Amino acid sequence: MTTTKKNSESVRSDGTYDTLSVRQRGAALAIDLADVRKLVAKLEVPFHPAQVEWRVMATAQGGRRGLIMPYADQRAYIDRLNEIFTPAGWTRKYTVTTSANFERDDDKKLVAKVFVTCDLTIHGIGSHSATGEEWTDDDHAGTSA
Repeated sequence: MTTTKKNSESVRSDGTYDTLSVRQRGAALAIDLADVRKLVAKLEVPFHPAQVEWRVMATAQGGRRGLIMPYADQRAYIDRLNEIFTPAGWTRKYTVTTSANFERDDDKKLVAKVFVTCDLTIHGIGSHSATGEEWTDDDHAGTSA
């Protein structure tokens, strides 16, 4: 257990230095619930319409009907997180796994699935993860999942 900054008052003559107790560290890292609510409110602000794109998710009746979904490019999310928490205030980690091959029902093709899990951590607040999946015979499976 060490402090992140050593000052001349805390460094002893033998080179060791004072450390924060568990209680002191907890108090130093604690974020007030009201502050967390303010940060969440900033995250929930809708993106500018120019940053929103639309993806066709499904079509029917020969393409005359369909299901579309709005999304923003990942850079918009990164910019928002950097603006609110600074680049050092959050991290993300991707984990890619694949399934064993199996026969797909609709076309009887032998394929596997790729699963991509993103773990997002906002330091001092918490973490969230989500997983996407795509067929491995899709040329863009790694980015689509």
